[in-house]
Amino acid sequence: MPGFDEYMNLVLDDAKEVHIKKKTRTSLGRILLKGNSITLMMNT
Repeated sequence: MPGFDEYMNLVLDDAKEVHIKKKTRTSLGRILLKGNSITLMMNT
């Protein structure tokens, strides 16, 4: 179940890692993303 806490740590379902220059997309599934490491988020 997606969610977040006061530090903006995120739990994401069906996450994907996208490399713009390489034009690749890797499926990661459910992940915990630490809030201080977020550089860009987008809905594709």
